[in-house]
Formats: sequence, C-alpha cells, structure tokens
Amino acid sequence: LVRELSAEARVRDEVVAVEARLELELIHQGWHSIPLRLGDVAITKATFADGETARLTRNDAGYTLVVEKSDEGAPEARVLELVFAKRYIKSPGRNRVSMQVPQVPIGRWDIFVPEAGVDVEVDQMLAAAVLPGDAASTHLQAFVGNAGMVSFQWSPKAEGAKGLTALANASTVQRVQIEDGVIRTTATITYAISRAELSILTLELPAGQKVVSVYDANVREWAVTATNGIQRVEVTLFQPTKGQQQLQVSLEKYGSASALSVPAINAVDAARQEGVIAVGTGEGLRAEIASREGLLQVDPKELPASLRNAAWLYSFRYSGLPYTLDLTIGKEEPRLNITSLTALHVRPEALAIDYRAMLEVTRAGIFELAIEIPANYEVEEVRGYGKGAQAVNVDKFHLGEAVDGMRPLAISLGRKVLGKAGLHLRLKRELRDEPVLLTPSGDSLAIELALPRFASRREGPDAAQATVAGILEQEEGFLAVFGPESLRLTPSATSGLREVAVGEIDAELDAKRLAGPGERLVFSFGHRGAKPAATLAATRRPPHVSARQLLTATVEGGVARYQAEFRYLVRYSGVKGLRIDVPADQAAAIQLTSSGLRYRVMANAPDLAEGYVAWLVESETEFLGQSTVRFEWESKLDQLDVGKHVTLQVPRLVPGDIDRSWGQIVLVKAEAIDVTPTEGTEGLRPIDPRQDLADGRHIAGAATAFEYHGDWSLALRATRYEIHEVKTTSLERGLVRVVLTRGSDASVQAIYRLRSAQQRLLVHIPGEQVSFDTDPVRINGR
Repeated sequence: LVRELSAEARVRDEVVAVEARLELELIHQGWHSIPLRLGDVAITKATFADGETARLTRNDAGYTLVVEKSDEGAPEARVLELVFAKRYIKSPGRNRVSMQVPQVPIGRWDIFVPEAGVDVEVDQMLAAAVLPGDAASTHLQAFVGNAGMVSFQWSPKAEGAKGLTALANASTVQRVQIEDGVIRTTATITYAISRAELSILTLELPAGQKVVSVYDANVREWAVTATNGIQRVEVTLFQPTKGQQQLQVSLEKYGSASALSVPAINAVDAARQEGVIAVGTGEGLRAEIASREGLLQVDPKELPASLRNAAWLYSFRYSGLPYTLDLTIGKEEPRLNITSLTALHVRPEALAIDYRAMLEVTRAGIFELAIEIPANYEVEEVRGYGKGAQAVNVDKFHLGEAVDGMRPLAISLGRKVLGKAGLHLRLKRELRDEPVLLTPSGDSLAIELALPRFASRREGPDAAQATVAGILEQEEGFLAVFGPESLRLTPSATSGLREVAVGEIDAELDAKRLAGPGERLVFSFGHRGAKPAATLAATRRPPHVSARQLLTATVEGGVARYQAEFRYLVRYSGVKGLRIDVPADQAAAIQLTSSGLRYRVMANAPDLAEGYVAWLVESETEFLGQSTVRFEWESKLDQLDVGKHVTLQVPRLVPGDIDRSWGQIVLVKAEAIDVTPTEGTEGLRPIDPRQDLADGRHIAGAATAFEYHGDWSLALRATRYEIHEVKTTSLERGLVRVVLTRGSDASVQAIYRLRSAQQRLLVHIPGEQVSFDTDPVRINGR
C-alpha cells in the first residue's frame, strides 16, 4: 500500500532536483513489485530510511521497486527515500518542468525557486500556499491529487523599470445627457499603468460641475478641491495598482442656460489621453453645435459597444487634451404628420361627421390637441382610435367661440402622445329648419363641406403663431360621403379635392365600417395641403314602387278558388297607401287576408279601367321597403259533368301607381279535371311550375304556370274526365344471373327496375327446391 509522497523540488541552474519520501506498507509475506514510474527522470539515490539500498528495475513503464516481507505478521511500514533530477524547459519569461511520479492519494510538494516574488503555477493542484522564505527565494507548498504526472511552471514577477516613475495612459468613454434644467456626465476612465505602481490618481474638472461619485472596487476615498476655476479630484486607492485601473466618474450641473460646454475630464497622471464623447438630449430638447475644437465627429456606429444601445445626437473622438465643445440648447417643438378621414353622413333629418385622424408625433411629445370644427356642428363624442397605433387618452375637451365659421376645440390628453396615435370625433347638425329632405318635393339642399382640421402652424416665412399641437409637417386627408338611397347627392364647385378609391382610405382609417344603417358610400375624395372646399346638393328622391304578383287559381268541381299575393318594394321614400284595382264584379268576394292592413275604396281614382274599382291598402305607418299584401276569393262554376267542359275567365288584379309590375300565374286542378288555355289568352309566357317560380316557391299540385310583364288576359276551359283503372306496376328492365356449380345447385341473382302503385308485389319463383339467403330481397340497394 502506497500511502503518501512528500517531495522537495529545488530549481538549479539547468535542472530541478527533487528529494522525495515515499511511505509504503507491506501487508503480505513475500516479494512485492511496486511501480514507481519516474521513467523520464535521472535517479541518483534510492534507499530505505534504515540505510538499506533499494532494489529497482526498469521497463517501458519506468522504474519498479522490488522489496521482500519476510514474515506473515502485521503490516510492515517502510519509507523509501529518492533523489532524482529533471531538466526543465526554458522559454522567454516562462520555465516549465513535467515528470512522472508514483500515484498516491495525496502528494505534498515543496517547490523552491531561487528568486523572490516568482509566480509558480502547478497543474492538478488541489491547494497551494506561498510560505515565507528568505529574501532571495520563493517557497510554494502545493498538494497534488492522485495524478501520475506533476507539472509546474514559474516566471519572475515583473518589477518594471527600477528607479523610474509610473507611466500611465488613459482612455475615456464619456456620456453626456442633456435634460431639462440639468446636464449629466458619466465617464469611464481606463488607466494602463506601467513601470511603477500608482496609489493616488488625480483628475481635473471645470468649475461648476458637481462631482456626484467616483467609483471602483479599488477606490478607498476621493476628495475635491477648487483652485483658480479648476476642480482637482484626488482618488486614493486601496492597493497601489499597476496595469489596468478603471474609474467611474459621475458629474451634474443644474441650470436652464441656453448654452453649455461639455466638461473635459483631464487625467493628470496620464501621459497620453484619448477617448470618445456621446451627446444625447432628453425628450423635448434640441442641441446644436456652437463651436468645437480638438474633436473629430464620428458615426454612432463607430462608438464602443457599451454606447451603441442608445440613440445619440452627436458622437466625437479625441486624441488628446485640451478640447472644447459648446452647444446651444433649446426647446424642441413637436412635429406632426397627420392622415385624416372626414366621413359625412347625410340624412333627411340631420348631418353627422365622423372625423378620424392618425397622428405621427416626433421629436417631442404632446399633451394637448387643437382642432377647428365647423361652427354649426355640435360635438357628440371625442375619443381615441387605435387601429395599428395607440389610442389617445382623452381627459377633457373645451369648445371656444366661433371665428370665420369655425370653432376651436381644445382637447386635453391624459397621457403624452409620442409616435403614432389615433383620434376620433363625432359631430352632429340637426336640420330642423330645413325640411326639404323629409319629403320628395323636388327642392335641393345646398350643404357647404366645412371639414375639421388641426390648428397647427407650418414651417416657413408665412407660418402663423404656433399652437399646442406643434408644427405640422405634412397633412393628407380624405373625404367620404355616405347617404341613404332616398337621397340624391351631387357634388359641385369642388376645390382642392381629387377622386380616390375607397381602398386608399381603408388601409389605416377603416372607412367602410363608418357606414350607418341603410347608408352607402356615395363618393370619396382625397386632399393634401390646400384647404379643400366643395358644395353638396342633396335632393329627396320620389318613391319608386315595384310589385310582383303570384296568382294561384285552383279549379275543382263547381268552384274556382283564387289566391293573389303582391310583394311590393318601395324605395327612396315611403308611400301612405298601395293602390290595387280589382274587378267590380268580384269586389264583394275578394278578402284582404294580410294582418295589420286595411283597405278603402278610392273615389274618383284616376286612370281607372272600365269595370274596375280602386282599392287603397293602408297601414299604421308608411310603406317603405318590402311589404306583402294577400287576397283570397272564390267563384262558382257551372255543374261540370263527365265529358263536359266549362269556360272561365281568370280575374286580373292590377296594382296601380307603380313604376314596375310583373308576376306569375299558377293553375292547380283536381285529379279528374283538365284545364287548358283557350282563345283570348294574351300577354303570358308558359313556364315550368317546378323550376321557374320566383323565390324557389313550390305549390303542390301545380299543373301549369305562366309569367307576364305587362297587360294580360287568361281564358280557361275546364273538362271533367271519367277515371279508369290503369296498369299498377310497370317492369322497365331486368337482369338475371345464374351461376352453375359442380354440384346440382345453381346460384341465381335477379335485379329489376320497376314502378308500382301498390304496397305489395307478388313474385313467383320457379321450381320447388328453392332456398333463400338470409337477406333475399333489397329495395333501392337497402
């Protein structure tokens, strides 16, 4: 059992000499072969602690210790003392040695290097400590784990140029953020110190800058003194430093001056200084360069990575001090780009405007909006609109006094608007004093198109005084006019307007959704720049009435029954009643069956045909849109015997005072009666009652149908026939398949296509010895 290895390694001129003690335990009696490795070293001594010379053998794996335990008693402890050497590898500024060693659980190595302050590194090291030694050497004690190879390297600690002062170079990354009333400067100064150490760093700053903090983990304290308009900041470090040292410096300067200078931070201890400066402004501020010296302006993309995550107004690079950078500071006015839609809703009783504006606010945010609206409109609603952008948060609004036909509308916003935002206004104007659109009188109403607009000045020599809305850079607007079918809208005297397709408006402003119930888009315009103007002529259209009739005549023995259904479509304007002329000889039998309707006889009805009486069908309200009027009556026929026929004239109900009329006639007959048109039938076109009836109607038992689009007359001859029994079953086609088997059986399958009026059919099967399948009969495949 190999228990422990302790070794002292001393660096000589060309080699590393090692004195090692290997503690062993011999457990069993007999000879033992213990691998020592050490194949790459020169062994000069191998003895046991009692002076006995050790027996070593060598092979490809290295040296092996051969030792004998003479008795079978308790384990015997032995200590092997070894002295060996290994040549180390020299390289500029770095020396290294590696050697094979016995594998033990714990190995303790004491490494001595004949130089003070040497950095020693040991591979596979578990722990290490530098022990005190003499002034001319370095002593490192290291504990190495179960490794078959021990390697360590060392290099003298650089002391710099003896007798010379420290040499420092400084690189500064300076951020300057200008806010309303304060300028904040944050600088990261990176020192590169060589030749000697520095324990105190000194900075010089312009007077008037408040030093907020000087920070680094190695900073013990800092103090500020002011002399001759310059502030000196002395920074004391915890540990004197050589190499790299950073300082984070934060400065502030309060005030509302319109001109300021970027502070130049001078690292007094640095022989050479370079750096970059990034200048940014807060929202609502602008900065312009008044003068600069010693600075080279660069693209923000050339700034260090730590500065690329922000949008900087200016960026500079300098290669030495002094430099100057003077800026002129001013308030930044908001810039507006507006796309608007004015949707005018023309109705007989009122005018309404839906105004939508999509704003793009840049440079500075706004908390108020100023809009001018037509003076004869009232504000019903002010809210945000948010398709593809944020909706403005309306806090309150106020209407001012009218000037030149327009009233100012001031809107206060609950949140600042910067970027894209949407606004929606709803305006209304009653037409109580102008009733020309309520009835079709033929007169027109002239409507002046006064569009809402943002009260904002434009840039240029003719710009008016600025308002709370900022500067209007670009404005594009659209006008969409909606109205019901009852009004005829005609634009005239247009100025500054161009016709556009509605698709151009729908991209952001969603014009089609603004159409109200019963409204349609009549026309749409676009405008840009100049103030648009137009006059709209609105006229109430007269009523347009169309009627479609479905007359059903059912002929049975001794009676003819009639049903007349009129479907009216009244457009544009309502009518108080619907005129229907009925035959005078049938008027007493005709009944109005539609609920909620009544009729009265019109006296002195114009254009009344001879033999007719005019009825006016009325309701509680005017007829507008679709309405249905139904009539029913019947007339007696002469006795219709078998083989006899009678002639009847189908009565005609004529809708009056309409613009278009057409209809269909359906004839339904009993089973034993045949009905055919005779002489005197005019203005009718035969149609198929199964396919051609309007609205896909189906009338049971329909035999014949006609369609008309003008005056018509229909004379019928009805004939009764005697019913005779005819063939009840018709066999149209059959297929029989017989398959003969090797036995005496035959497999038979038969399929027939037939028509039958009976519920049961008798089928005769030839032969006596017939057997059926479990499901012998199928009808229509089931």
